[in-house]
Amino acid sequence: MNFIAKFILEVTDFAEKESYVIFSYVLSEIRGFYYDKFPLLNAYSFIFDKILTKQFPKIRSHFMTLEIPQEHWVDKWIQTLFTMRLSICIWFSVHYCYST
Repeated sequence: MNFIAKFILEVTDFAEKESYVIFSYVLSEIRGFYYDKFPLLNAYSFIFDKILTKQFPKIRSHFMTLEIPQEHWVDKWIQTLFTMRLSICIWFSVHYCYST
């Protein structure tokens, strides 16, 4: 969570009020990641495993050989993709807030 909050603060040039509004919206969109037993995270992990198996079988095999559980790294990978994608969404949100 702090990874996402920090990113939003930086993108909004540390405007606390705007950051809070955007962060609240983001939380409402990703709340399934934080419900009991993490249903959305489990779904994303399952999908990620299927894609990895089909598209990058050697990498998946390597991870399996190293015995690295997905729970240790998939959520970080998803957060990174989320914030990379989020920058455009935030830009539009901030632009909309200031243009109206």
